Amino acid sequence: MDNNGQHNWLTYVLCVGIAAWGGVVNYVSLLRGSGVSFSWRDFFAELFVCMFAGFIVGISAISLGVDPLLSLALAGLGGHAGSRTLFVLKRIFFKSLESWADKG
Repeated sequence: MDNNGQHNWLTYVLCVGIAAWGGVVNYVSLLRGSGVSFSWRDFFAELFVCMFAGFIVGISAISLGVDPLLSLALAGLGGHAGSRTLFVLKRIFFKSLESWADKG
């Protein structure tokens, strides 16, 4: 955020970019580790999932007041983990909803 409390769009763009980078690293690791052949379709599917997951982690960290550089690092980790990140976040979200509903 800047001094006026407004969100810095550059941080968001960097968040998506670093998450994408994490996704590319994940896909290359998958190719090297399993011997799967390269597919543009799989590459872009993985890339979009990783960008989304990393962006969610990054903006969550920013919203919690985490240092911007650490938020970007977390976005990269979230992007690298890709769909696994989404499953964990989904589990946390539903547990929070259940806890909130029990209190209501």
